[in-house]
Amino acid sequence: MHCNWIHLLYYFYVLQFFPKVYMISIARKLIITSSPACGRSSPVKKVGSSTGPERIVGGVNSVEGEWPWQVSLHFSGNLYCGASVLSSDWLISAAHCFSKERLSDPRYWSAHLGMVTQGSAKHVAEIQRIVVHEYYNMYTFDYDIALLQLKKPWPASLGPLVQPVCLPPASHTVTDSHRCWVTGWGYRSEEDKVLPSVLQKAEVSILSQTECKKSYGPVTPRMLCAGVPSGERDACRGDSGGPLSCQAPGEGRWFLIGIVSWGSGCGRPNLPGVYTRVNKFTSWINGHISGECQQYLNPSGQISALFSKKATLGVSSLSIVSMPEVLLHIVSPELNGTVL
Repeated sequence: MHCNWIHLLYYFYVLQFFPKVYMISIARKLIITSSPACGRSSPVKKVGSSTGPERIVGGVNSVEGEWPWQVSLHFSGNLYCGASVLSSDWLISAAHCFSKERLSDPRYWSAHLGMVTQGSAKHVAEIQRIVVHEYYNMYTFDYDIALLQLKKPWPASLGPLVQPVCLPPASHTVTDSHRCWVTGWGYRSEEDKVLPSVLQKAEVSILSQTECKKSYGPVTPRMLCAGVPSGERDACRGDSGGPLSCQAPGEGRWFLIGIVSWGSGCGRPNLPGVYTRVNKFTSWINGHISGECQQYLNPSGQISALFSKKATLGVSSLSIVSMPEVLLHIVSPELNGTVL
């Protein structure tokens, strides 16, 4: 939505006379990093070392409700990439999934949510808009991040089977050797010809940037590496755009630390998977998801920029009364290898 003077006057009016209504509107639009609704895994049965065919390299079967933010993106009816749920109408994925002209057309895409086994999605959503990062580099895979807006929000009745993942704040740092999980329906090896039907998961360790650069050289601050030295657990083709999820100590919530981006083959020793480092993009994400008009609200809940001077509309500022604290904690601001 283009933020013109009519929209701003509308916000001014609602803020002045119906602040609670406006707060509800904002709450539905913003990504709330501290929201208790995000990052909650609710597997329907005990999670263990499931047996069965492995697809993510070194992966095992997931169970329903275990990764409720996992999305399967289908292009022209076929699995093409993964994504993660950010809110009721926004998903996050990798830019390289949409880099070609036809791939950038949202009409060809559908998002399958609440699904563990392919073909059994709890909800299939149409895509209204694809936002690829303006600095995405198709040769180095820097800024490999994209947002997808759904035509309609997914039904709240889907409950624990579809939930948003938490976004890390911009200041977040993940420690080296922290163990996280990569998930998807991708191939189990470079030679594999059969995609899995069941969502796969594999535990990997975060590597330091120094280790990452030893493997690949040109790794930017917007990338991170994760894997195991043997290469036995890794993402592969078909997993692109999917989540690298890390659990916060103590509280148990899951955060989207990385997005499957690229690597040298799949599951090769000392060649870890490379992921988009999500905390470097929190400001960019929030800028798109919260809407253009919301950029004029500063953290204290006041109209800024256009409504900061008396000469504008005869007011100095407008304070939002009784604004819940949770609403203030919003998220802010071809290589030598194979694209995953």
